[in-house]
Amino acid sequence: MQIYEYLKFLQIVDGTKAEYVFENDNKEKIKINVNAIKNKEVNYVNLDKTQSKISTKFEGKYDFYWTKQMKEDNVLYFKYNKCLTNQGANIDKQDSANYPDYYDFHNNLLEEINNNNYEKLVIDLRQNRGGAFKLVDLLIHDLKYKINLNSEDIVVITGKETLSAGAILAWRLQNELGATIIGEETGGNVNIFGTEGEFITLPNSKIKVKHPYSFRELKEGYNGGVKPDVQIKQTYKNYIYGIDDCYEYVINVLKK
Repeated sequence: MQIYEYLKFLQIVDGTKAEYVFENDNKEKIKINVNAIKNKEVNYVNLDKTQSKISTKFEGKYDFYWTKQMKEDNVLYFKYNKCLTNQGANIDKQDSANYPDYYDFHNNLLEEINNNNYEKLVIDLRQNRGGAFKLVDLLIHDLKYKINLNSEDIVVITGKETLSAGAILAWRLQNELGATIIGEETGGNVNIFGTEGEFITLPNSKIKVKHPYSFRELKEGYNGGVKPDVQIKQTYKNYIYGIDDCYEYVINVLKK
């Protein structure tokens, strides 16, 4: 957590300073005092690390969702970061050009699966923070009825940033399709309040605020995220060397 206002509200800090404790490769703890600064003054530094073979997408593909043929492993890797489309209810017409057409992508995905003899379909939801539930419904339906892969051939990777519709998708893939979930428990709850492009306009500032209006209960009385069938935490050492622990588990364990 790095936003000062949140830290202040939660009484984690009582001023504009915070002490962070880091641990290096030698298990040594390092304390650093950080002062709050404005967002426009932040300088971002990229960590010098080796890219994993699944982390780089082809040029021209949107960050929202893309696929990659892992031919050496006979795996189709599907990176699904946002459940959004240019036809979404909460997207202005003038902004729609900045968004991909999910329905077109979806049809190409089904065609790619059915025209090839992949051993596994890997759906990576680790950075999926949600979006439109109707796109979740579409994917669940078509993976169930329109592809030539069995449930045991579908592997889903989840993590702490899997939220909202992303968590719902993970739950339904696990419980309706029998897909194998690996990684970490989702950050989003199984039972959630959700919204589909519903806004209220504040009377004075005229700022539009999105608000949840419906409760989706997939598991009665349950409070928590989607638990993986196999828990895998990415090690820092492998991360630096471009080794994705979850994908390595797929090709070294699940494929055998």
